[in-house]
Formats: sequence, structure tokens, C-alpha cells
Amino acid sequence: MPIVIGVVLFFLVTGGKILNPLYVDWLMKGDPAQHLIGWQFFRSTPLLQWPLGANRAFGMELGSSIVFSDSIPLMAFLFKPFNAILPEQFQYTGIWILICFCLQAYFAWKLLSLFVTDKILLVIGCLFFAMAPASVWRLHAHFALFSHWVLLAALYLYFSTRFSKLRWAALLIGGVLIHAYLVVMLLAIASADLVQRRWVKQISTVHVAGYAFTGFVLVALVMWAAGYFMVGAGVADIGFGFYRMNLLALIDPDDLWSKVIPDQTLTAGDYEGFNYLGAGIIGLVVSSMAALLIKPTRQGYRAATKVPLILLSISLSMYAISSHIAVGQSEVFAFALPPLADRITNTFRASGRFFWPVYYLIYFTVFYILMTRLKVKLAIALTSLMLVFQVWDTANAWSFFRVKMTDTPAWDSPMTSSLWKDFSQRYKSVILVVPGSLSTDWIPLAQFSAAHRMITNTGYFARVDPLVKLQMQDHLKQTVAFHQYDPDSIYIFEDDALWATASQSVAEDDVAGVLDGFRFLAPGLKHCASCDISTVVSVADSNKAPYSSGVLSFQPGGSGVEFLSSGWSAPEGAGTWSEQRSASINLELPNVPKRKLALYLTARAFLSNAHPLQDIEVSINGTPLKTVRYFLPDPSGLRVIPIPETLDLSASEHLQVNFNFKNAITPLELGLFIDGRPLGINIQSLELKSIY
Repeated sequence: MPIVIGVVLFFLVTGGKILNPLYVDWLMKGDPAQHLIGWQFFRSTPLLQWPLGANRAFGMELGSSIVFSDSIPLMAFLFKPFNAILPEQFQYTGIWILICFCLQAYFAWKLLSLFVTDKILLVIGCLFFAMAPASVWRLHAHFALFSHWVLLAALYLYFSTRFSKLRWAALLIGGVLIHAYLVVMLLAIASADLVQRRWVKQISTVHVAGYAFTGFVLVALVMWAAGYFMVGAGVADIGFGFYRMNLLALIDPDDLWSKVIPDQTLTAGDYEGFNYLGAGIIGLVVSSMAALLIKPTRQGYRAATKVPLILLSISLSMYAISSHIAVGQSEVFAFALPPLADRITNTFRASGRFFWPVYYLIYFTVFYILMTRLKVKLAIALTSLMLVFQVWDTANAWSFFRVKMTDTPAWDSPMTSSLWKDFSQRYKSVILVVPGSLSTDWIPLAQFSAAHRMITNTGYFARVDPLVKLQMQDHLKQTVAFHQYDPDSIYIFEDDALWATASQSVAEDDVAGVLDGFRFLAPGLKHCASCDISTVVSVADSNKAPYSSGVLSFQPGGSGVEFLSSGWSAPEGAGTWSEQRSASINLELPNVPKRKLALYLTARAFLSNAHPLQDIEVSINGTPLKTVRYFLPDPSGLRVIPIPETLDLSASEHLQVNFNFKNAITPLELGLFIDGRPLGINIQSLELKSIY
């Protein structure tokens, strides 16, 4: 019965189309693309390698293992031996989601069966657990974290009459091969179970020590084999206290999960602490409290079982809430943790997830109270009514995921020229200049590389070693500066300044230009007699057109975007954000008007109540012009920067406008959201014109 429940819910929520392993379009965006492309690279790695999960082709030194592309290592290891017979496009994520629905229902059934014998009550309770909002919410993109069934399995082992070391070992190994966050939660529940078993003298103190030591060694060995330790210092990251659980999380349905309970507007990172119980469960919580008042002395679990769980729940809840305690949009209290805690908090920064074991203990407790205190018919009537209510109330979320997973437009790579195939046969690697953990065009570049068994330094990774990233970036800058290109690599340029350097001094045998919108330099390509380079836009043709007059817009596709040089992010919305403490715009001016000129700058500064002003030093060709200021309550508007008549612009056809942001600050420093870029302004338009 529970497997049937899982299958039915899978088709109701997802529509079922994702079961087709050839259907990959629904995954080609954001986090899901990371998972799929990570698997595409991994399937081509040697079957016998160490670590077994090594995936060096995806990211080169920046990448590491199948673990850090969140590609569900357990499934990757299962399918990898069959790579030779699998189709070129193959995804197992849909299969995994079906498995998770079934196992969520199965272990909910096993857990409830410990104190419920009525089959109707088991079906009702199983349905509640299997469609828990905190679990299904992860179908937005975190498919490995949809595996909440491992937590139900752990609770089942905890409440079982006898301790089973083999089942715990299997569960811990499975957790390691699914997701690191789940491993920590499993270890916490397993530790509580050891305390419980020792309390009732099922096992001795020596056994507790032995099982604990063996368990941690087992977990460490499996993590080593999977590739967890391949990123060195990169496992730590910022974000603890931002990706927290809000104190309103249990009653916050977001904007999707309830028709009757309003969205409790939270702060930006609190989505990681999404733990909405569901309107039906909230109703049952109230009912269980009433049942406790009516029958408070009903015999329950012994102290040896309850106390470790209570202590565990308090500890996990405190970590989930974090040291920055928020209610709604307000952070009501914050305190500093000792430096010794940094290693843990920076590694497991999304603390809001750690409430999940407590979340399911709430479900368990509610059903335990109701089903042991109410008569069977009354319990069936009450829980079935609340089940119907919860299904109706969350129906919009189910519809959302069904559309999301079935009506996805076909994904087409922008790399359509036949010359890319020539590149794949001539070169061994695709090198992005310069790489980060998440580059603008990483999806088509990485997908192209994986499909053609090439290696690449671009991608999207859960963790990277920051020192290695800096070393890679510095090495590439030196490569471009001294024209020391690897003949087995094709270079793709996102950095404007480095592209300008590379394209202005192309070696005789090399080809540089623009192909399908990608700026590239191909070492030795002129020796390729079969390569048709007629579709390549030459460097000369791809250079910036001269600026004559008019307003330059910096929104996506705007007329000024091509003039942006260093220090800017990608255009978005009404303009383009600066992302360094200085930024520049390069204009070619073949005919400079011989009259008094000024720059007309329209921008929006990055300001907040805690950071109310932004001063910007503006200079042209190294000559300071003026410091302009944006401040609250009006963070945007026009600023006019006069150009002294003593500054002869006609002496040079090149005009470099430099912005030095005196008060640039990161959103992270202000506690707004996770973004480590020092933001100054969102430039919307710029015009050089006469002052009349």
C-alpha cells in the first residue's frame, strides 16, 4: 500500500513526464543543470579511479567530485557502469524523485505502524507524511534534498524495539551518497539512539563507544571514496545566519502553499528554512493539544526514549534558527558565536534545513497523541477531514510543480555553428577567461564540453577552494598577457579587458573572433584546412562601434552595454550593477565636439538605512573630474559631471570614464542577502553632450 501511495503522489505532483530518461529539457536551468551536467561529465570518467567520485573534467582544478555538483552520487554510481549502453542524453533525476516519493510513504508507514494497527489510519497518516510541504518544496531545484525518507527511516530505527547496527550502517552510507546535510542529521539521530539504548541497558558503554567510533570511521571512508575531501578549504562558505529558519516558518506557506493562511513575508535567505506544516497538520496540532488536556495521563514512551529526542530537537532547532533570530522581516536578536564554531557554521551554512528531523517529530507526535487517545472512528473522521483540507489547501503547489516539470520549453544550445564540432575534434579543453564558480554562459559551454568528452574550467559547484580559484584566474591573466596559449585548448572570453588584450595581438596561426555570440581565441586554427571560419565575426568587426552622440542605455541589450569595461556585472532590469570598488567605461570618439562638455549620469546607488550614502569619484583618462553623491531618501537620479575646457579630449580618440566607489559595500555586510560583491551603483544611462 505505501508504495502505491508514493506512485500516485508522484504522478499527481509531477505529471510523470520526468520519468522519461531522455527528457532533459526540464533540467537545463540553474541548479538542475548543475546536477545533470555534473553527471554527464562523471559518466565518462574511469570506472576505477580514486576517489571513486572524482569528476575533474568538470571544472578542472576548480571542480572536484560528483558530490559538489549535487548530482545524487548514489544514482551516479549505480548508472555509471552502464554508460556504454546508455543513450547520449540520459537523466535519472525523475527516477530518483519517484523512488523518494515511494520511500517517503514506505518509511512513514513503518514508523506509524509502531503504534497504529488500523489500516485506514495508516493510509491517512502515510499520506500526510508523503506530501509534507517541507519535503515537496525541494522539488523547486534541490532534488537530492528531496530525500527526506532517510530521516523517517532514522526515526523508525530510533523508535524500533531493538537496536540494529547493520541498518544504521546502511542508512548512513546511503545518506553520504545522497547529500552531506542529510548525513549530519542522520548522525545526530543515530547518536541519540545510542544514548537511548545505553539508558535502557540494551548495549554497554563499551558498545556505545565502539559503535560511535565505527560509525564515524565508516562515514569518513565513504565520504573519502565519494570525493568529499577533494576541495580542501573550499567546503566552508559564507551564509550562516542568512539561510536560517524564521520563527514564523511553521505557519508561513510562502506564496504558493496555502489558500487560507497568508504568506508571512520573511527576509531574503529564509527560504532555506521553509518548514510550513500545512493547514491540515496545524489543525491536528490544535486537536492533539485538546486531546492532551482531556487525557493527560495516557501512558506514553519512557523517559529514555523521550529525553534524547527532546535534547536533539532543542539543539537542531537552535542551529536552524541560527545566531541571527528573525520574526517575519525583523531580526529581533543576534549574537556572536565563538570562533571555534566557524568551521561548522561555514560548512553547513543553510542552517534552516536542520529543523527537518524536528518537523517530522511534530508530525509523529501529533499522530501518536491522536491515535492513542481518540477512538478509532473519531480519529479516522478527524484526520481524514484534515487530510482533505490539506490537499485542497496545497493544490496550487502541486499544480505549479506539475506544470514546471511537464511544460518546459525545449532547451537549445546557442552554439549552433558547425565550427564548434571542428573545435571539439581539434581541442581537448574549453577554457573560460576567467572562471568562477558560476559564470554567465556556463551551461552551454559545460554541456558542449561534456557532450564531446572535453574538459572545461567553467561550471557551477556547491563548493570551490577560493585559493585554487584565485590561482586559476591569475594563471589565465598571465596566459593572456604573455600570449602563452595551450595549443590543445580553445579560449572563451567573458572578461572585456582580457578580451581587448587578446584580440589586439593575435598570433599569425591563431584565430580570434565571435562565434554564436561567444568571443573566442583558437590557437593554431589557421592550420585546419577543413575548418570553415566564414561564420566567425572578425575581431575588427566585433570591436565597439564609435560613440557619436545620444544616450547610452545599460539595461539588457542596451546601446551602452558594449562599452562596459571592467568592474561591471551582467546587465539586468533597468541597468547594470558595478561589482568592484572601481569600474570603467571605454568610448571611441572619432570626432570630439570642440565646446564645453559634460557627462550626464543616471544611476541608482546601492543604499540602505544602515548605509545611507554613496560617493563616486569620476575621472576621464586618469584626470579627476568630480565626486558625485547619492543618498537616502532618494538613492537614484541624474548627476551632471562637467568636463573642464582645459582637458583636451580631441588629443585622443579614446575616452575612458572611471568610477571609484568610495562607499561600495557588499549586501552580505549589510545582512540583506548573500552576495559578496561590493556594490556601488546600478548605472542606467550615460550621455556625453554639450552644456548650453
